[in-house]
Amino acid sequence: MLFFLIWCICKWVVRKLDKDYAVVELVALMYSNCGFIGIPMAQGIFGAEGVFYMTAYVAMANFLLWSHGVIVMSGKSDIKSLKKVFTSPTIISIILGIICFVTQIRVPQIIEEPMEMIANMNTPMAMMVAGINIAQADLKQVFCHYRLYWLSFVKLIVMPFALVGVFYFVPVSQLVKTIVILATACPAGVTGSLFALRYEKDSVYAAEIFAMTTIISIVTVPFSMLFC
Repeated sequence: MLFFLIWCICKWVVRKLDKDYAVVELVALMYSNCGFIGIPMAQGIFGAEGVFYMTAYVAMANFLLWSHGVIVMSGKSDIKSLKKVFTSPTIISIILGIICFVTQIRVPQIIEEPMEMIANMNTPMAMMVAGINIAQADLKQVFCHYRLYWLSFVKLIVMPFALVGVFYFVPVSQLVKTIVILATACPAGVTGSLFALRYEKDSVYAAEIFAMTTIISIVTVPFSMLFC
């Protein structure tokens, strides 16, 4: 339901744009950087329980990103393309992870320990990836592109506060509510730039959206948390 609400907001924002620009904005707005930025923040603020709920959100977001996001960006929705999407390594990994969680399958320690070491690299790698992508963008051009301010306002203010309104009527725990709002308040994901490059869309514009929302989120994320 929450992703559907976000999708409706995104469709309204891009309704008058050329298709090639519309798909770049839609993917950038709908899919936040909740994995690279959200998980480290959840770990730092809420500990292991916060990471648990954030990981659940990220799993669903990644499933939609690598299915719906790929279909939107590629413009292909035929049976062959859909089969390719749903047999991608990312989708298969997400499904296997869900199966292991539901069935409580224990991973052997020889596999679990290296995976934990890789997981602990998430925070520093996130900061490096964010910094590299911002460095590649022309910041002068970014700050002179006025539509980016509008997109940042929608992504970082409108969407989180729309969920604040929804949670006013939906009885969920304070931690779950805070985690979902935190995930939504994260800036645009870097994957949007990679998708734009892969499917021959405007990858520079996607990188500019990423850079602008990432910079502004330094202020807006703490602000959004005040209303959780």
